[in-house]
Amino acid sequence: MYERSTTLISLCLTLCFVFFFYFTSQIGQEASLLMLWLPILIQIKIGQVNRQMFNRSFLAVSPFLISVGISYLVNFASDSQDATSGLLQLLNLIFFFFASSVFAAWEDQHMWRGVMNRLAILLPPIFMFVLLTQQSSYYLGRWMPYFTGDVSGAHPNWWGSMALTLGWSALCSRRLTIKIFGLLLAVYFMYLLQARGALVALIVAFLICSGYVFPLSLKRFSIYVGLGTCVILGSFFAEHGPLEFIADKVFLVSDPERGAGTGLSGRTEGYAIALDSILESPIFGKGIGTFSFVHNGFILICAESGLLGLLSVLYMLFLSTYRYGKVKHRTGAGYLISYVILLQTYPRLFNANMTAVLTAMIIARGLALGKIPKPVSYPKLSLRKSVT
Repeated sequence: MYERSTTLISLCLTLCFVFFFYFTSQIGQEASLLMLWLPILIQIKIGQVNRQMFNRSFLAVSPFLISVGISYLVNFASDSQDATSGLLQLLNLIFFFFASSVFAAWEDQHMWRGVMNRLAILLPPIFMFVLLTQQSSYYLGRWMPYFTGDVSGAHPNWWGSMALTLGWSALCSRRLTIKIFGLLLAVYFMYLLQARGALVALIVAFLICSGYVFPLSLKRFSIYVGLGTCVILGSFFAEHGPLEFIADKVFLVSDPERGAGTGLSGRTEGYAIALDSILESPIFGKGIGTFSFVHNGFILICAESGLLGLLSVLYMLFLSTYRYGKVKHRTGAGYLISYVILLQTYPRLFNANMTAVLTAMIIARGLALGKIPKPVSYPKLSLRKSVT
């Protein structure tokens, strides 16, 4: 039943992904996410929801949900909040973390790992289809597949976060061929998209989660020092060395439009507007969904939901990462650190998309971990009627 549940979740997330970029259907996107009710009900019916683990997870995310909800109500009362859009985003957040807390309560399984194993098979054909059919989709000199001109649509930043999910899933795969192909495909996508923040996030995930770097032994350390030395020497003696390629072609340091000295591609202007907004309303913010141009998830949550929202989300991320570390689960902690790095250049923490839902599952599982009694002592949630 675990296999069936993780397969259903991965199919829901894949459908959400396709509905967004190919069909540009918000209804289809929301419907595919609502289909997560099916694996939720299956898990409850078979009695695989540990009530203590569910409570531990959902109570830990409640301060974040409450702070966003209070911000919505305060700004709705002052007519500075888009009622429909803000309410939809708030309901999405509540549902994501409710569903993630249910999935996190499967006692002896990290469900997000099973979902990633299936995404590692489902996603590569879709990304290959995009590569083959969107080769000429350039806008202002940048590859933007399925871009319609709407900044809230399939923007390169959004694609970068989706490619990061592909890379994460490849790292989770048990098959070496799928792992290598998925990682190379994700890196190539990020290179074409110029998604530098997503690429750095994937590199960090690889270093922490792949098992090829940590735990660091003397043999591994010697190999990486040797490789680093070769790269540095090659950069000195070659006309166009690897370091120059990485700096100019991958991270675009010298690019006149997106390189050093361009104000982070104009993003500092958005930061300044958001910071002014924070000073105007530091406690409750301006309401969820009121900013779309701030390319930093933490600045954006502070501008929209105030310091209450920022502090609660930092608490949630820190506590989940700490609990993964406490049980020596390096992979879970590594993915969360990777996501925090992505948020330095990605606008919103939890949009209604594949990456956000998967991250919510990782966070919820980390929050559910801790000193738990033996499984036989747990009360179960069940849809079955009790027999007396």
